[in-house]
Amino acid sequence: MKLRRMRQDALLIGFIFLGLQTFQAGLLKRAMGQEENFLARRLASGLAGVLNQAHKMKDDLSIYQVVDALAKSPGIIQARIVVQASPEMYSYPLQDGAQTWGNLEFSISDHFSRTLIREQWLAGTAAAALIWGALFLYLQFLERRTSGLQTQTAELEGLLQMEKLKRNDSEQRERSTLHQRAVWLQDALEQIPRPLLLLDGRQRVMAANSPAAALLDTGEPQDLLGKSWQDIPGLNDCGSSLVESLEAPGFPVRRIDGLSGRITEFFTMTSKEGSSGGTWVSFLGGLV
Repeated sequence: MKLRRMRQDALLIGFIFLGLQTFQAGLLKRAMGQEENFLARRLASGLAGVLNQAHKMKDDLSIYQVVDALAKSPGIIQARIVVQASPEMYSYPLQDGAQTWGNLEFSISDHFSRTLIREQWLAGTAAAALIWGALFLYLQFLERRTSGLQTQTAELEGLLQMEKLKRNDSEQRERSTLHQRAVWLQDALEQIPRPLLLLDGRQRVMAANSPAAALLDTGEPQDLLGKSWQDIPGLNDCGSSLVESLEAPGFPVRRIDGLSGRITEFFTMTSKEGSSGGTWVSFLGGLV
C-alpha cells in the first residue's frame, strides 16, 4: 500500500514537472518576444533616421537600397515602406519635420526563437523523463523486493506456526507419557508392602507407596509427590547419606537412626547420559 502511494506520488510529480517545463517555455517565449520588440524598435529607429535624411535629399535610390538591404538581412522576412501601417508587422513612422511621409514596415522570422524554445522544452522534458523513469523503476524494484520479502515472511510464519503446533503436540504427548509412567510407577509401588519412595534428579518425591506415607506420617502418598526431601520429616536429617549415595551411584547407602533403630537405605541409579536417574529410598525397619 505504501509503495503504491509512492508510485502515484511519482506520477503526480512527473505531471507537475511537465507542467513546469511548459510554463517555463511560455515564460521564455514571452521574454524573447519582448526582447525582439525592443530590438525591432531600435533597428527601426536607426534606419528611420537614414531614410528620413535620404527623403529630404530626394534620394530615392538610397531609400530603395536601405529597404532592400533590410529585407535581405538574416531573420527579416520582408521590409517595405507603406502609407498605412499593418498591425501584423513591425512599423515605424517616417517623418519629414512634422509631416509623416510613410511607415517603415518589416516582419521578423521567429524560427530561431521557436527552435530554441522547442529544444529547451524537449531537453528539460527528456531530463525529467529520465529522472522519473529511474525513480519509477526503483519503486518497481522496491515493490517486487517487498513482495518477495512478504512472501518469505508469510512462509516463515507458516513454518513457525507448524513448528509451534508440533512442539505443543510433542510436549503434550511427553506430559501424557510422563503422567502415565508416574501412574504406572505409583501402582507398582502400591504392590510392594515395604515402605518405599523414589526421588527424581532434583531430589523431589516422584512416587511413594502407602506404607511409606504412613511411616512418615504424611497422610496419603499423593501428599508426598513433588516435595523436596528437606520438607519431609524423617528424611530432612538424612542429607549426608543422600549426598553419599549421589556421589556413589549403583551402591546402597544405609543410615541407622540412633533413637528408633530404623534403617533408611538410599540407592541412586544412573541414566544413560551418566546423570542421576533417581534415588530409591526404602525403610527397612528397626534393628531390634
